[in-house]
Amino acid sequence: MTEVVRGDLFDADVEALVNPVHCAGLMKRGLCRQFKTRFPENFDRYESACDADALAPGDVLVHDQGGLFGDAQRPRYILNVATKDHWRDVSRPANIRAGMAAVVNEVQA
Repeated sequence: MTEVVRGDLFDADVEALVNPVHCAGLMKRGLCRQFKTRFPENFDRYESACDADALAPGDVLVHDQGGLFGDAQRPRYILNVATKDHWRDVSRPANIRAGMAAVVNEVQA
């Protein structure tokens, strides 16, 4: 089931947040920068994956923050969805669809 909610993403009472990323290993602007500031361990894992060429457009990198349940301040999972290769690139619909399919596979696993 999909639910559209308006407001601050980081105030949501959810178990997982989706962070749209590129594969260059940087989180300098916009939403990515907020994720980097709030979840530095997630950024470290993302940066390492990019450095190892282990993240490609359409992939999802799951960061498990531990604990049994998420809360508004600390969701359990960060789902980094690669929507493009480089920050200068445009996010392609095919990459977004592949990333969302990867998210569905992770959730069902």
